[in-house]
Amino acid sequence: MPIIVSYELTYSLYKQSCWLHRSKSTFAFSRYIFLRWVCPAIAFVFGVLAFMTSDNGTATSCLFACGMFAVWWLIGLWVTRREIRRGYRSSFPASLESRVVRTEFDEERVVTSVGDGISSQVAWESFCRVVEDEDFLLLYVNKNRYIPILLSAVEPQDRQSIRTLVYQNVIEGKTC
Repeated sequence: MPIIVSYELTYSLYKQSCWLHRSKSTFAFSRYIFLRWVCPAIAFVFGVLAFMTSDNGTATSCLFACGMFAVWWLIGLWVTRREIRRGYRSSFPASLESRVVRTEFDEERVVTSVGDGISSQVAWESFCRVVEDEDFLLLYVNKNRYIPILLSAVEPQDRQSIRTLVYQNVIEGKTC
C-alpha cells in the first residue's frame, strides 16, 4: 500500500530545505563561507594594511577597508538570497497556480506531482543519498537535485514508515 504525503511548498519551506541541502553539501557550504566570511575578511585586512602603510596615516584607508568589508558581505548575502529565490521560481512553471506537492511512496518508485499536471516517477535505484532533519527528508538523485519531503505534514506513524521504506531502498554510499 503506498504512503502519500501532500503539502503546499511555500517559499519559506523551500528556503528551509535549501539551507538543509547547503549544510550537508560540502561544496555549497564552503562556497557560502568563502563568499560571506573569507572574502570580506581579506578586503578588511587589505584595508588595514593600506592604512598602516600610508604615509600620512589618515583614517580614509581604514574607512575604505570597513566599507569594502560591508559591501562584500552584503554582496554575498544578496547572491545567496537571489540564488534561493531563483531556484524556487524555477521549480514551478509560470502557468502553475497550485504549489501543492504530492509524493507517493511505494515498493518500486517515488512518484512526485506538483499542481495539476507536472509529475515525475523516480525508481529507488536512482536515489544516491538521504539527508534528514526534524522537518525535512531530502532524497538525492544527484549531488544537486533532490526531492524535499516535508515530514511535519505527515502523521508520526507514517513518518516512521517513510523512513523505513526510504532507508531500505536507497543505497547509501552510491556515488552521486
